[in-house]
Amino acid sequence: MYKIKEILSFMESWAPLDSQEEWDKSGNQILFHNKEIKKVLVALDVTDCVVKKAIEEGFDLILTHHPFLFGGISYFDDEDPKGKLILPLLENKISVYSAHTNLDKAEDGVNDQWIQLLNLENVEMLSDEEEIGIVGEGNYTTKALYEKIKSLEIPRIVCHGKPKEEIHRIAVLGGSGADYVLDAVKKGADVLLTGDVTHHKAQDAYEAGIMVFDIGHYDSEKFVLSKAKEKLEKEFSTLIVEVYGKNDFIFSIEE
Repeated sequence: MYKIKEILSFMESWAPLDSQEEWDKSGNQILFHNKEIKKVLVALDVTDCVVKKAIEEGFDLILTHHPFLFGGISYFDDEDPKGKLILPLLENKISVYSAHTNLDKAEDGVNDQWIQLLNLENVEMLSDEEEIGIVGEGNYTTKALYEKIKSLEIPRIVCHGKPKEEIHRIAVLGGSGADYVLDAVKKGADVLLTGDVTHHKAQDAYEAGIMVFDIGHYDSEKFVLSKAKEKLEKEFSTLIVEVYGKNDFIFSIEE
């Protein structure tokens, strides 16, 4: 078993908290200082299914990408949706730690996963002001890039904007990046890969002459979960680490 401070110290050496964006809420969400850590569950979000699994299978720490208490709480209500998640975590002394925009930027973080997956070269930041997202060079036909993304077990790709035959510069922003369409245009990108694209942001892309592939919020960030597992297991040889690899927010009614 390991002290929780050892695990969190490692996480903060990988993705320093002072590198997160000003508006972000990464770091400790629920902390039990004296509980030793044997099992860590890595997930994108804290959901009822994640909490249930953590309790039933004896996980001591939930490590998420999205901050669990991002909006903060002004009071606790055990019948409130957030309260229904907090209470069993407290009762079972399960800590929660989140690494968000700091993990996007970190070496081997969200951005680096896409650099490797798409073999991007000459990479620079998508937004210099906020230092989020990336733009890099990678020569694909539009069809080839579509098939490449599909091969990464990304089941749903919605294409917006103006179609192009060839792609030479690719912008990527994990999560909700539709607000950065014009940043991608300024950096000369032919396509932006992101999630949560609204109708009006798709229209902005069309008018600006760029393509946007909406690959879904979860699927644009999921690859860093396996990397976190890999790095934790390498650093802590007897630590049991499991990835919760489901998107609880989306379901299909097809057979």
